[in-house]
Amino acid sequence: MSELIYCIVDLKRGKEKLKEFDGMGKKGKYTEYWLKNEKVAGIYKNCVFFINTEVENCRKFVVKLLDKELKGKFRFGTYEVNSEIKLNCDFSEDLFYDLLPALLAEITFIDNYFKKCKEKALKISSFESEVLKYIAKVSIDAVKRGVRELEEIMDELSEYHSQFFSMFASFREENEKLYESILRYEALCEELEVNLRSYEDKLRILKQYEEKFKQTLSGLRDLFSLMSLRLDALRNKEYFELQKKTSSLQMAAIAIEFVAVFYYTMKIWEHFSPKKLPLSIEFLLLFLFTTLVVTLTDTIGEFLRTERVSVKGVLVVVSLILTVAFMVYLSIS
Repeated sequence: MSELIYCIVDLKRGKEKLKEFDGMGKKGKYTEYWLKNEKVAGIYKNCVFFINTEVENCRKFVVKLLDKELKGKFRFGTYEVNSEIKLNCDFSEDLFYDLLPALLAEITFIDNYFKKCKEKALKISSFESEVLKYIAKVSIDAVKRGVRELEEIMDELSEYHSQFFSMFASFREENEKLYESILRYEALCEELEVNLRSYEDKLRILKQYEEKFKQTLSGLRDLFSLMSLRLDALRNKEYFELQKKTSSLQMAAIAIEFVAVFYYTMKIWEHFSPKKLPLSIEFLLLFLFTTLVVTLTDTIGEFLRTERVSVKGVLVVVSLILTVAFMVYLSIS
């Protein structure tokens, strides 16, 4: 019986140790590896593996080679897996320096990714509790809030949503790495024709977390939409009230303008009046002139806003010119 100890370490920490294995390396299907006496080192994706070489803070796998038949059959012989990996097969560099290191590295990746995913899930869950309490609190008394308070609530909701979405995106990114690693792990198991542990239970746990977080995000979006509708309704109400006040002020301004124009026009007309017209005709003439002048100021304002001359504006200007011309004619005749 012989024993092989596989050490898996990340690329950053393993590169320094890898320098001890100089010379030309061999290229396997999945790994690149170097041999030095009875020791082996190699690279698989973003990790380094060593065989029968002590490395600090690494993931260790013990592989024992036996001469007796074992329970499970695989491509190269028979095997058993419990706390150790037991193999009964002929030596093959493809198996021991390529396929097996890749498989053990993927198991390491999966465990690390799952640990990170779980840590992130617990952190998000803690923050989620705070978010749900806030949602419940805001939902109850939102109807009583005014525009200023609703705007503050929406700012807070936006901040909660942004922070929660950022944490959730990081969680999903780690999940994707886990799924990809599991797919590679399953492909290696198929190639070796081994039936090792399934990670369905771990994936199911993470899926439950993911669905729960999606619901919370959806709740935040729905509440934000409701607050937005409520805020729009309050703003529209304020706008209509402001419009009413503005309309009243505009009417008052028009009345004042009309009176002022009529008064000064009347005073000026006294100096130029032919004194032959009936008072009713003079009154109607001055009234028409004043009305056209007031209408003209409104037309000019409309032109400045739209930069477009309307038919109404043309008619007002023409009518005013004709009225003034008629008044001048009366004055000099």
